[in-house]
Amino acid sequence: LVWQNSTYGDFYTKAITYDAEKETLTATADNITTAAATDNRGITWKDWSFVGASAFYAILTEGSLQTDFDISYPAAGASDFSGAGTQADPYLIKTVGDLVLLAKKANSIPESEYDGTEGSNKFAKAFLGKYFRLESDIDAQGYRLSPIAGDWAHRFAGTFDGNNHAIKNISIATAATNYTGLFGRITDEGTVRNLTLDKPSVTSRGNAVGAIAGSSTGTIDNCHTVNAYIYTDGQAAGSIAGTASTITNSSATGSKVTVRKGYAGGIAGEIDKLVENCHAESTDVTMYSPNTGYP
Repeated sequence: LVWQNSTYGDFYTKAITYDAEKETLTATADNITTAAATDNRGITWKDWSFVGASAFYAILTEGSLQTDFDISYPAAGASDFSGAGTQADPYLIKTVGDLVLLAKKANSIPESEYDGTEGSNKFAKAFLGKYFRLESDIDAQGYRLSPIAGDWAHRFAGTFDGNNHAIKNISIATAATNYTGLFGRITDEGTVRNLTLDKPSVTSRGNAVGAIAGSSTGTIDNCHTVNAYIYTDGQAAGSIAGTASTITNSSATGSKVTVRKGYAGGIAGEIDKLVENCHAESTDVTMYSPNTGYP
């Protein structure tokens, strides 16, 4: 969001392709790709626009931002995880860099390796049969992370054991993309358990938004959020998950959930199978006019 306007509606940034000869403009993506950083205080990018409800605001070929503070860029600390990914010897998550690496690997599985089917469409079951374990508390203050398995075609199918540790101050924000959370999508075989997110901030313009998972058809067990901030311009959001099949032994405390188009809850926006031994306390849920057609 770059401009809130009560008369013309809100405006957002969008990457574009501009053909000066034909004088045509095409929106290509919600997320703008910036140039490689040359220092810790400057960001530059090209070919972008402000986009409102019915019009482009301008054709902008150059963009830059200078800060008076150092910018921290999370980076994968290694090309692979410690451990073998088995139940006896799981992949170990020790740092923010390991979370970055997990998201990078889950989100980059090529179509040629898709191994799941829904209707006539195929998708990737990322880390099917693999195990992960969080080794200690992680403080992600100052970083903005991408969802792990963060789109329709990439879904987390492994087991992530938080080992009763916490990830603190995590920040995840997407544009009009659906499935936003630490895990964007968890498939039937996937499990996330024994994890606390302390003061997570998860925001989106899309549907299915939650701190632990945007959408889950797997199992979420013994997961907790404390002082979570969850916001979406779309539909279906909760402190734990946007939409889910099974959530057990989990809680939300001191959280704020705001949904513009319906399906909001302290634990989840929608549960279609089982919610058991879960509670939300001191949690504020605000929902605007409901809508249909969530993913």
